[in-house]
Amino acid sequence: MSLDRHFLIGVVAQELGIQIGKDDPIFACVLLNRWALNTLLDEAMERLKPALTAHENVLSEMMKRSLTELEAQEVKMRDAHEKTRKLMRTLMVLAAVLLSSVIAFVFAVLLVSNMSPSLSAKDMRSLQIGRSVQEQWTSLDQKSRDIIQAPIKKKN
Repeated sequence: MSLDRHFLIGVVAQELGIQIGKDDPIFACVLLNRWALNTLLDEAMERLKPALTAHENVLSEMMKRSLTELEAQEVKMRDAHEKTRKLMRTLMVLAAVLLSSVIAFVFAVLLVSNMSPSLSAKDMRSLQIGRSVQEQWTSLDQKSRDIIQAPIKKKN
């Protein structure tokens, strides 16, 4: 950092109305003050460095922990979403199987009792839906079937 003597001479002349030259002994005082100030600033920075470093380390550790916790929460949310999605699919299949079973039972009762020897188009559509649901049930993997049947087995 260089000392701009011309600037300082202008400031002193403008502010105080005193004329000084560039070789004036007052510049020796200015240089000594500058040196003392720089020395004090360097010492202060050296004393503050450990505290600043410790503070930075604490902040860095806090950020790492926060990020780790956020990532863990994100994973939990994704897992919960996936489980919910699978459960909803399973419940839909279970509801469809139950509905097809009820429809099949009703038609069986109707056919056995000869209440209606011929089926309407609506009845035929219901039977087709029941068959479709039955096909979906058989296409499920064993794990999904076990999940669906677990509440039934617990009741028995």
